[in-house]
Amino acid sequence: MKLTHLFLIGLSFCWLGSTPTLAQQATDLLAENSETAESSMAQNTEEKVEKKKSKKKEKKKKDLKWEGNFKFAFRYARNRSRTAANVGGFELSGLNLKAEYKLQKGLKLKGWYQIRPKESELKEGYARIEDREAIFDRIQMGLQRRLFYLDSDLETNSLNKIALYQIRDFSLLTRISFLDQWQWLFQLANGGQLNTRDISPRRVVKQDVILADSVDKREAFGTNSRELITGLNYRTNSLPGIFKNLKMLLFFSFRPVSDNDTADLSTLSEVPGYTGVHTGRTSYTKYGLNLSWKYNQWRSYSQAVNAKIRDLVRDFFSTEWQYRFGKWRAMLAYSQQYISVDADFTAPLSWNRQRLTLGGRYQWLESAKVTTEYTTNREDTGGKPLKNEELLVSWIYSF
Repeated sequence: MKLTHLFLIGLSFCWLGSTPTLAQQATDLLAENSETAESSMAQNTEEKVEKKKSKKKEKKKKDLKWEGNFKFAFRYARNRSRTAANVGGFELSGLNLKAEYKLQKGLKLKGWYQIRPKESELKEGYARIEDREAIFDRIQMGLQRRLFYLDSDLETNSLNKIALYQIRDFSLLTRISFLDQWQWLFQLANGGQLNTRDISPRRVVKQDVILADSVDKREAFGTNSRELITGLNYRTNSLPGIFKNLKMLLFFSFRPVSDNDTADLSTLSEVPGYTGVHTGRTSYTKYGLNLSWKYNQWRSYSQAVNAKIRDLVRDFFSTEWQYRFGKWRAMLAYSQQYISVDADFTAPLSWNRQRLTLGGRYQWLESAKVTTEYTTNREDTGGKPLKNEELLVSWIYSF
């Protein structure tokens, strides 16, 4: 019996010696668990990195916004005064690209580039800083339009827009908001120069030009003069009913008269109403009022401006009304310019212009629309009235 016991004990020791110990088994198990943990941690780290990258890409996509439109049009101009032949045809209005990029909270970059068959140019490009808690809650610097620019949904420009809105140059714009609904605007811009601009892209009569503000390209960065513009803006957001979305802007601008202005004025003697305007004031001033209104399907944009340079006085008035129903939009616009020479003449010269536009727009796709506009022009120059009319059909594709 004892020998049997000794034999079994010997076999047990032999079996234990040929198998790993419990300590070794524990060590191997810990090693396996460690490798599994390391691989899972590495996998989690890679997933986090990928998630961060995807979030950054999504954020960049959100921070960058861009849009554009392509315009193709048919224009026909008829001269009812029989002083020139009728003209018409198809035209490529161009491609407009607009982008907005948010660099960080409160800082944005905005740009607008226009591509046309004969010329392409950067229309706008500026940086905007916004901070509601600061005294100046908005600051804009760069190539931008004047603060009294008034929106319009028509493709046909009003006389105000042709004469006063075309200039876009380097400027600094600041804004102070107070009492919830009031805003004070201040803009310091490069001074422009006076020039002439066709009322229609296709000139119908010889006198179918208008005296217009333009960028002074003969002086680098407009070193000839500076223009100071200020405005007081009021929004009736708290008022009930039809007055809830009424906006009003009272503005004033001033700049010295440049040598270029005097030269341009002295070369306009062939245009009735512009003779003898090379004397008088040494400043170019504009003041006016903008009104914008929205109520249900109704929209309205109106502006009145008085502009004085040397002894030439120009008074502008424009108003645009539209009504929206479904995919349709009916539009009516009227603009007028009255010119007088503020001098001691026995027979002062004057020139009264009127432009009336009837239009309709149909949004036949979410990204495509067609606009039809009929415009009649009347020009009283002291002699026989000059009359012409235009038909404009535009196809606009947005993306």
